[in-house]
Formats: sequence, structure tokens, C-alpha cells
Amino acid sequence: MIDSIAKSYANALIELLDESKVSIKDSIEELQIIEKIVSDDEISRFLEYPNIYKSEKLNVIKDALSKYKFDKTIVSFIEVLVNNNRILELNNIIDACNEYLDNLNSVVRVEIISNKNLKEKTLKNIIDCLKKEFKKDIIANVLVDEAIIGGIVVKRNGYILDASILSKLKSIKETVIYGE
Repeated sequence: MIDSIAKSYANALIELLDESKVSIKDSIEELQIIEKIVSDDEISRFLEYPNIYKSEKLNVIKDALSKYKFDKTIVSFIEVLVNNNRILELNNIIDACNEYLDNLNSVVRVEIISNKNLKEKTLKNIIDCLKKEFKKDIIANVLVDEAIIGGIVVKRNGYILDASILSKLKSIKETVIYGE
């Protein structure tokens, strides 16, 4: 689930991008590159350390970004994040921007998890059901988790639809124990 701070920063960025006529999709790609730089263990520890001045952190980030040709709006945005101690929230901000773009394009991203690889026809049926439910196109990330006992689990933005046999067994167990 994306927190309200990340959404606020994402909304501000999207407004800036709209005003400057910069592609949101291209900007997200630039942010993803920057996020990889920032998430480097050594750099992230440096950025987290409270005794380092913001100006020093900003210089390190500027130096790291100077090797690329990022849009000036993106660079300015990154500077704001560093100055507000929010640079380590970049991944959540990217998620919020992607969510905005998905809404704009009538797309829903889901994770479909099962205990084995799904047959193509089964996966198509699941996606068709999700399309009907959400009334949007579906982008599915299909995962295998052997801990799931039969059935599937579908995740979307922090919400979980658990249609696994294990989930059903737990529900039956609670009914038997608690009589609910």
C-alpha cells in the first residue's frame, strides 16, 4: 500500500511534469534509474545517516546523477527529496506515479500467485475474470509459491484475494473452534 506522503510527492511531481510538458512515463523510467543509484547499500547508508549535512548528501546525489542526462524537472525533484529527507521514499513515490499512470490508462496491476506454473488457458480465464471485476485491463505478474496449497492468491495494491485451499482450511478451522 502506498502511503499518503509518497502520494503527495507523486502528485506534486505529476503536476510539475504536466506543466513542463514532460512525459510521465519517461520520467518514471528516469526515477527508476535514480532509485537504483540511491538504493545502493553504501549510498543509502550515507543518506540515512543523520549527522551528515543535507548539502553533503545533495552533492553526492548530484555527482552520481551528473553521469546521466536526466530531465531538469526530475533532477530538481530529487533535490527536493534530499532536502526534505524523503529520498529513501523514492520507490514508493515511483509506485504512486505508476498507479496514477495506470489509472489514466485504465490498467490494474495484480500479482497472481499459485503453487505451480499456471496453464495459459487457466491464466487467461483468471485475467478475464479480473477484467470483468475491475472493468479495466489487467497487467499480471505471475509468481509461483510452493507454500500455497492449491488455488491462487491475487494481490492488488495491498489487498489480497486468497482463494487457496489453505485459506479455506483455516476458515473451516476457525468455524469449528469458534463456532462462527
